[in-house]
Amino acid sequence: MAVRFPDGRKATTLDPLEHGQDTSAMVTLNVTSTAGGGETHLRQGIYVHPLPPPGPLVVAVRWEARGVGETRIELDGTEILAGAARARQVWS
Repeated sequence: MAVRFPDGRKATTLDPLEHGQDTSAMVTLNVTSTAGGGETHLRQGIYVHPLPPPGPLVVAVRWEARGVGETRIELDGTEILAGAARARQVWS
């Protein structure tokens, strides 16, 4: 999986993160340890940090082992920020 923020920052699940690396200015992807699926689908959680700036956010995936070429979708970073502003923290 890959993401590209409107400001040009990007990250992929293949990017190595080293212990102690300063990630404050980076986009990072954190793959969750739980996944599910079957022969024709896969459900995997991936956290993107930080929230994107306003503008078009591109998310791309591919699954070569299953014959799925690169597929992209463009999301609106402005709408993601609006949703985040409505979120409530339930624990810390």
